[in-house]
Amino acid sequence: MSNALNIAVGGLSAADKQLAVISANVANASTPGYTAKRLLQTSVTADGQAAGVQTGGLTRSVNLGLLSNLWQQNSVANAAQTSQTYLNQLQQTFGTPDSATSFATKLSTLKNDFISLDSDPSNNILQTQAVNDAQNLVSSFNNLSQNIQSLRNNTVSDLSNTISSSNQLLTQIASLNNQIAKLQGTSGNIVDLQDQRDLAISSLSENINIQTFNNPDGTVNVSTSNGTLLADTQAQALSYSAAPLSALSYYPATIGGIMLNGVDITGQITSGTMGGLISLRDTDLPQAQAMMDEAARQLASRFNAQNVKLFTDASGNVPANTPTGYAGFSGTIQVNSAVVGSPALLQTGTAGGGPFNASDNTNIQNVLNYAFGANVNAGGTPNTPFNTTGLGPGGTLSLNNIPTSGTITNFANNVISTLAQQYSQVKSDSTYQTNYQNTLQKNSDDQGAVSIDKEMTDLVAIQNSYASNARMITTISQMFKELLSSVSG
Repeated sequence: MSNALNIAVGGLSAADKQLAVISANVANASTPGYTAKRLLQTSVTADGQAAGVQTGGLTRSVNLGLLSNLWQQNSVANAAQTSQTYLNQLQQTFGTPDSATSFATKLSTLKNDFISLDSDPSNNILQTQAVNDAQNLVSSFNNLSQNIQSLRNNTVSDLSNTISSSNQLLTQIASLNNQIAKLQGTSGNIVDLQDQRDLAISSLSENINIQTFNNPDGTVNVSTSNGTLLADTQAQALSYSAAPLSALSYYPATIGGIMLNGVDITGQITSGTMGGLISLRDTDLPQAQAMMDEAARQLASRFNAQNVKLFTDASGNVPANTPTGYAGFSGTIQVNSAVVGSPALLQTGTAGGGPFNASDNTNIQNVLNYAFGANVNAGGTPNTPFNTTGLGPGGTLSLNNIPTSGTITNFANNVISTLAQQYSQVKSDSTYQTNYQNTLQKNSDDQGAVSIDKEMTDLVAIQNSYASNARMITTISQMFKELLSSVSG
């Protein structure tokens, strides 16, 4: 009877602990990051005889392999989402080729002005209108360049904020690692701390691509995909100098890297919000700037080749055909001040010549046929090809899918359509990556989610077990009373 009593008392104790676990599961069913807990329970024997049950520690319903895949996908999806957000803004800035505000439309408007001047080249009203439309065109170039740099500077502030958030998460992960290490091997409850740590790692993986390694002491090493340690029981702080950018800023010459213990790890950050922002800052947005710079230089050069220096830089010069030398030109291109002061130079030419009569349209015709055409002269010599490689202040940028020959109008349309196509591809990729992320997240949630139905079923079973053990104790107690009564009687 004594053994039976011990078994019953042990059963009651185990049931009490199981009920406490079920209560915690139900109470936290909607808590973010909480996973269903299970209390380990094993049968105990003594000399081959049943001796009751023994409870162990709590376990979590977690698939570590699935979690690792989810964290990797978090990084990929967030990089795609970040790119989509920025490139959507960029595309809206450029508009469509046929929109009234696009620089391609304003370029066509200027061409129409020269068509009007062709039949009346000395008309001062038409000349002035052409100069005004040229100024509208350069304003469009200037504004687009300014908007591109504004977006680049937004990436800088977003990077700074993301790094600050990541440092907080790394500190949190290190603190939780320390708490878990101290409780490992004791009767302390570490499963809730593990949930909190997984939630912090998941948030970190949205910011930067990481990998994890589980240590025997229960801690987790978090590092970059290249193996550079970010956190174990101590957090390693990331740093970044968020200096304002210009069209001439480029990494690593004039843009500081993301540093970790004095080492530049920018190249190790390939996804996550940070990876997306770095790609936008150093590649995607500078490519858009390079397209505009190329369009601006070709525009100025082709007009100048026809004795109408209509477009210049701030010093009144047309940039030479050296890609790194005219980086940022679209932000500074202006209408030649001499032409602004004397619109008649559109007819007579800016390099002199003449005399000209009122009906002389030689320069006007040359602009229409050659500055706006594919060739530089009547002999069929092609205009200087569009540069599509070696662009940007560092000479490292290339323009994909942009023809190297053709008219300036076609190039402008190609710029806009290329950016639209780029956004469409990024949007499609973002949708796919996000859907996959959601699938993995659901699978992970389902793995660790609290099932109220299951908890209620378990609750009924444990209550029945509790009642059975209670009845056994009552029965044994009564048997002891009767035994004592018979002995004393």
